[in-house]
Amino acid sequence: MFDEKYQPRSLRENIGNASPIFKLLNFFKDNIISSILIYGPSNSGKIEMIKGLCHQFFGKYEKTQVLYIRAREKFQGVDLNRKIDDFQYNYFYSKKFTKIIVFDNFEYLSSLSQMSLRERMQNESVKTKFWINGESFCRINQAILSRCLILHL
Repeated sequence: MFDEKYQPRSLRENIGNASPIFKLLNFFKDNIISSILIYGPSNSGKIEMIKGLCHQFFGKYEKTQVLYIRAREKFQGVDLNRKIDDFQYNYFYSKKFTKIIVFDNFEYLSSLSQMSLRERMQNESVKTKFWINGESFCRINQAILSRCLILHL
């Protein structure tokens, strides 16, 4: 698509959102990164910021270490768990990197899917980090919000 051609490929190309980018870089460098919720209006550069950060730190290993899930695709709990299991167990785990699962438009997931994901976040917080992207957090489960660092763009 035309807009994907001109998306920023790195954090240096991302013009806006300097404060959240700086916060994420510091968390990432210190290896204290946890699950994150980034929210803001649509087309504010949330997913481009996440892609730039992943590309900068993972480089050629980005495809094996990062999974992007669009929540608007109407996943059921079983399908979502199967997709996450396939990603976690079919690719190697590097001792240097943790795996990251990025959810785009998370508020569109059903409450059942969010509850199953909450248990995953609790059980697999060491091996896998969950980065949640959404327009607002009013439709996101409170238990998930309590496990995330919240950034506003």
